[in-house]
Formats: sequence, C-alpha cells, structure tokens
Amino acid sequence: MFAGGKNHFDKNFIQLVGDNEKPVNHFTLVPSALMPRFYRKKNIRNKWRSPKKLSAQAIRKFMEEMRAEIATLQTQQDDLSRRSSHRRLISDRINAEIRPLQERMLAILDNPAARKNALHAFFSDSPYTDEALVQLRPLQNFITSRLAIIPEDVDTALHTAEHKISELTRAVAEYEAALVPHLKREERLKEAQEKKQFQKQRIAELRAKEAQEKKQLQKQRISELRAAAASANGTTRKLGSKVRNRIVKEKHCPYCGDPLGLTPHADHIYPVCKGGRSVERNMIFVCSSCNAKKAHLTLAAFIKLFNLNREAIEARLTAMKKDF
Repeated sequence: MFAGGKNHFDKNFIQLVGDNEKPVNHFTLVPSALMPRFYRKKNIRNKWRSPKKLSAQAIRKFMEEMRAEIATLQTQQDDLSRRSSHRRLISDRINAEIRPLQERMLAILDNPAARKNALHAFFSDSPYTDEALVQLRPLQNFITSRLAIIPEDVDTALHTAEHKISELTRAVAEYEAALVPHLKREERLKEAQEKKQFQKQRIAELRAKEAQEKKQLQKQRISELRAAAASANGTTRKLGSKVRNRIVKEKHCPYCGDPLGLTPHADHIYPVCKGGRSVERNMIFVCSSCNAKKAHLTLAAFIKLFNLNREAIEARLTAMKKDF
C-alpha cells in the first residue's frame, strides 16, 4: 500500500475524488499505458454468418437467435444498471466520508516538520518522520477499509453489454435487409400459387356449370319429346297437369302485374289449340282473370285485344326464361 517502500508516503498518490467521479485507489498509481482496454475488436469473434448467401429459413433462424440473445442482454443490462446505480450511491457516500481524512493526510504530508532532513531521508525507507507515519497509518487503514466496502465496478460489463446489444441490433437490421429479396420471391410464388389455384377453381366451376347446363338441356329435350308425343296423341293437356308441378310460382301475374291470388291458373303461352306444347318454357302461372280472358288467344292477340303493356309483359317472361 505504500509506494516506494514500507514506510514511504508521497502526497502525489493521494487524489481527491469528486462527487461525480469513480472512486480510485488513492495510494496506487497504475500507468495508463498498462491499463487493459475494455474492448478490443480483434478479440470479439463474430459467430453470425454473412446473410448474403443464406436461405430465408436460415436467415429467420439466425434472426430469432439474435433477438433472443438481445432480450437476454437487455435483462443483464437492466440488472447491471441497477447495480451500477447502487454502487455509485455507496461510492459517493464513502467518498464524502473519507474526503476529510484525505485532506488531513495531505496537511500532515505538507507540514515541513513531518519530513526528515535530506541525509536522514537518503539512508531511510521513508522521507517522513516516525511521528508523521504514526499519524498516517490509522488514516490510511481506515480509508482502505472503507474503500473495500464499495462493490465491484460493473461499468465495464455494462458498457460491454450495451456494445453487444448495439452490434446485434445492427446485425438484425442487416439480416432483415437480406431477407427482403426472399420475401419478394415468396410473395411472387404465393401470387402464382393463388393464381393457379384460382384457375383450377374457375375451371372446376365452369365444368360444373357446363355439366349442369348439359343436364338441363337433356331434361328440356326429353320434355320437348314428351310434349311432341303428347301433341301427336292429343294428350297435351293431360301432360300439362304433370308439368305444372315443376313450374315456379311467382307472386304476381306476368300479364297484368296483379297478385296471383289463392288459386292461380297454369296457362300455355302459346295455346294448345294452335299446337302449343306442355313444356316448362311454354307454361306459366297467371291469375284466373287473365287466364279466362286469354283462353285460346295467342299472346300477341291477347295483348292487342285488351290493350296491355307489351314491353312489360315481354320483360317479365324473359326474366322467367319463357318462350313467347
């Protein structure tokens, strides 16, 4: 603890510490050239690979690992920050406590009576008198014991954690930038897959629609053949009683537009007496009044005789997919 010998004191080793400074060993000088540097770039080994030639899966994996390490380091950083704050409080309290003792030691060392003459100082271990050493030793021991209470310095570890977090954050940003081309490629592949799926679905819908239309045409063809056979045999009206069960019943009469009522009638748009057939495209539900008025008349003659709205009637029949 005594620089230069067992009983050697030098006031240059007694340094006053300010309120906002870190406590130092007041009796030991370490040349700044010999102080270890807290960070040497060559000693930091980068374990993360360059993302330029990595796949998207590998990039995501490394990013997850780096983010997990950042979270761990942030937890350590918070703990080190709390420890550093606690150490600073203790250090400030002890520095305030030992400052008067340091000033007292400086006063003893500055007293000319505490120094030996040059001849005695040359042949002794210390340039100070025994009386001065007796006064300095208790002060030094007390200061040393108080400084030993100060917790271990964590500022270096805190700075190292902050540096690692900064490096990992930059690495994550670099990996995110390298992931952008992969994301664009995945988006293009996804769009192509969705387009292909849409095309398959569209083709399936068209085929189902085509099959339905084909089946409908077959039914219609069979109905027309049956109607033709009934017309040849004179049983058209008998067949019409069966066809009327398949006719869709609307709420209003397609001829006059009035409600159908409780007892709608099935009418042949083109009359049976003039060769009309009992098919769904030629039969429709109408009100009893219109059915009685139309009787054996064609649609055109019926409209002209009773001065009805041809455009409205034809629009209703077209919407119902009827022939007229």
